[in-house]
Amino acid sequence: MDFKTLLNIKEKRLQECQELIKKLEKERSNYEIANCKNIKEINIKLEKLIKKEILFFENLE
Repeated sequence: MDFKTLLNIKEKRLQECQELIKKLEKERSNYEIANCKNIKEINIKLEKLIKKEILFFENLE
């Protein structure tokens, strides 16, 4: 893969992480009415994205 393609992938994943963090913050701010399941699902998605990033950078080394 060329650098531009890798950069586009990184930008997309970063955007996904930012969106998930915003959802998580919203769920936490509405915790009284929020379902804990929603928070757990968002956390799981975020963890998966972070693990993908770690594996990606480990493979680059």
